[in-house]
Order: sequence, then structure tokens, then C-alpha cells
Amino acid sequence: MFFNSKKKSTQPVCVKCRVIRSFVLCVLMLMILGFLLGEDAAYFRFLTPEFAAKVIVGIGTVLFGWKVLEYYLSNRGS
Repeated sequence: MFFNSKKKSTQPVCVKCRVIRSFVLCVLMLMILGFLLGEDAAYFRFLTPEFAAKVIVGIGTVLFGWKVLEYYLSNRGS
């Protein structure tokens, strides 16, 4: 119903769209696992909002450092 075989896009999907889709699918998978496992999902206790915030800040810091290093190395060569 929603798939249209006549209009196939030749443009590749952007990286941001792939990341967003992957994130949404991972969240949905975790929700489904949580509902299916119920009380047996005790090993998901470490997934707290505080833990998620620490992971996001940590990854953001690493990416920021990587971009700054990449910027200085690319400008030093030219």
C-alpha cells in the first residue's frame, strides 16, 4: 500500500537519516524486549536516564575532540 515501485530513488540515503532510523529501531527493540521479558529483564536495570545522559555526553565529547583535532590537522597541512 505504501510502497510505490514506480518511484525508486537513485539518491543514497543520508547518514543522519540512517542514524535516526537505527536509533528508533533500537529503542523499539528494547521496548518490545522489555514487554516480552517482563520481570526477567532485570539485566536492563543499568539503562537509567542518568546512564544514558553520561553516554551521550561522553560520545559528544569524544566526537567534539575528534572534529577539533581533524580541523587543526587539515589546516596545518595547507
